[in-house]
Amino acid sequence: MWNATDAVDPDGSAQIRADFTGPGSTAGSSEPLTVVVDRNGDDAASTEVGPGSVNLLTGDYGLSATDTPAFGLSVLRSASSRKPQSAGALMGTDGGQVPIFGKEWLYGASGSQVSSPYGGIVKTSETSLSVSVLGEGTEYHFAANQDKTGWVPETWLSDHTLTGSFGGDFTLRDSDGRVTTFKAVPGSSPRAWRVATVYLDGLTNSTTTTVTESVTVDGKPAVRPRKIIAPTTAGTSCTSKTDSSIRGCRVLEFVHASSTTATGTTVGDMAGQVQEIRLWLTAAGAAAATTKAVQTYRYDTDGRLRRAWNPQISPALVTEYGYDGTGRVTRLTSAGELPWTFGDPGGPGRFSGTARDRSPGRADRPVVRGAGTRHTASAIRRTACPGVRCVLSTTSARRAATCGPPRCRAPDTGDGTVSRGRTRCRPRCARYGR
Repeated sequence: MWNATDAVDPDGSAQIRADFTGPGSTAGSSEPLTVVVDRNGDDAASTEVGPGSVNLLTGDYGLSATDTPAFGLSVLRSASSRKPQSAGALMGTDGGQVPIFGKEWLYGASGSQVSSPYGGIVKTSETSLSVSVLGEGTEYHFAANQDKTGWVPETWLSDHTLTGSFGGDFTLRDSDGRVTTFKAVPGSSPRAWRVATVYLDGLTNSTTTTVTESVTVDGKPAVRPRKIIAPTTAGTSCTSKTDSSIRGCRVLEFVHASSTTATGTTVGDMAGQVQEIRLWLTAAGAAAATTKAVQTYRYDTDGRLRRAWNPQISPALVTEYGYDGTGRVTRLTSAGELPWTFGDPGGPGRFSGTARDRSPGRADRPVVRGAGTRHTASAIRRTACPGVRCVLSTTSARRAATCGPPRCRAPDTGDGTVSRGRTRCRPRCARYGR
């Protein structure tokens, strides 16, 4: 009997074939069959459940979030129930990558023309490596070819080409024409490489660049992202890694807290982790770009991300997270929505179920309140703007009133207004719960 996990360690692709012998020293072999050994089952089928997705083989439940979407720039975060300390693992015994959103959240970024789903590369043996994929809770595995001059991907990744070596940097090309380059992380153990640039092959002015800075954490060398520079027009050069005020440049800047303000009773900043993200952009007619905060984060004393919101929106629409003792996310509350709670793991981080709090009075039907009226969410969805609430602003008194069906139907007066008694009102729609 052949045990695949004994022969293929660490995980990766392998080829197996049958050898035959016959009379007269005759011999022959079958065509090789390529198989993939994956102990974690990362590539198994998954399905959406509540606000996340669950791996149907392993039970791993993944959550993802997209922060600061502006001009095509955004910051990505992902968490895993089976690997609740996945970001913390990037900081090895000799250094590595700083878990900028806490040990529970992996980080990634995307640009206006092309985004990279890859978190980084980790060396798994002298002849193999894995590429983490954000938002999917999976990894792509590559193994060195027989001559150790190139990299062979898993069978279903035949349209992905990886070049580079452990002694330098790596470049990954995929079927979407996306090219992602990876730079080595100094002092990382196991050896790791971070995403440096992403661009579309053959398309100029499509490069999204991640600028990092070197820091020392507990006496060990480490790196953390400082800026994300988006692609710009041909007439603008944004290659400067220090000056973000160049006219026409679009930059996301990470502001890391210099001290810890979180206490046992109050969330706050955590030293070395992201305090806020600032957007640099140029106003019409301006000579230089200016900056403003577009995302704020607060942590507990364990460095776990508890709250995130955009300070440009008032009142603040705060997303809150709850955790268990291992760092698994157990509760998610989005602004204006009922909280999601996640059941106790049925094994080593296996997803066991999710539930949503009920509104008082009516089961599973959030209540929308406003201006002396109340309607269930299902009723609001039957209006002319599905999934939204419609606010009528009278042109005379400039007063706002929340109305339910059937008053919020499509304009039928020919001039973009709705007739409501003697007052003509112009419908203005906003997302339900926002």
